[in-house]
Amino acid sequence: MDLISGSSNSGDKPRRRVRQLIHLNATHAVGNLPEFRVRFAQALDLRGRNPSIGLASAHFYHSFANIGPEFGNQQFSVTWTDGVTRDFTIPRGYYTAADLSQFVQYSLQQQGWYTPST
Repeated sequence: MDLISGSSNSGDKPRRRVRQLIHLNATHAVGNLPEFRVRFAQALDLRGRNPSIGLASAHFYHSFANIGPEFGNQQFSVTWTDGVTRDFTIPRGYYTAADLSQFVQYSLQQQGWYTPST
């Protein structure tokens, strides 16, 4: 993250760039909300005419679970043609649609209910 302080008005002192890299992870999350808070180790002095602070870039990766008990979306049931029903539990984690499809196929294969085409 680039922090830029100073003013862009002509005639003012040139902007001073302060570069500080901030890593956000689950420890910065506020409850279950999509909000993060960061405490800077050192205060930034933004006094003066028209001080500013800006975010130059941010990278967000899929590092948060989208399947888990807090979402109530880990379990599913399948009833086979003979009326037998099996319950399945997806482990907590981040899954794409392809990952979920693979998990369902694997689970059904284990029951002998699915044979992949070759």
